Amino acid sequence: MNWLSSFGAVVAALLGLFVYFRQKEFDRAHQILAERRGLYLEYADAMARHMFKKIDINSSHHYERRDALNVIGSKLVVVATPEILAKHRELVALLRDKEGQNLDGIVEDYFDPHAQQLFDEVLQKMREDALPRQFRYIRR
Repeated sequence: MNWLSSFGAVVAALLGLFVYFRQKEFDRAHQILAERRGLYLEYADAMARHMFKKIDINSSHHYERRDALNVIGSKLVVVATPEILAKHRELVALLRDKEGQNLDGIVEDYFDPHAQQLFDEVLQKMREDALPRQFRYIRR
């Protein structure tokens, strides 16, 4: 009978350790998702500063927006999935091409329908990465 109680105590201790480490892993996964969501919201905010505006690429405001976009892009490299990074790079390349095509520095259609589509695709990938399936909004 004494060995049975000792065995039960060892099993309970092992089970407790298993549950503790699983919970720690679960908490860490949720912490990472929360950090990603925060970064993805920062990204959406930085990109929103570019949208639907006539852009003077020589203005200090534009340099500030580009700096914010470069900073958030660097952060994405650390935590985002390869699919998100690929879409982000495609969008940034499109915007940079628009800047390079205008000699006078004014871009009338900086965020045109193609850029909007790429932005929507980036946001969709971010939702898929950072939100549980039941909370995702799928744009159709």
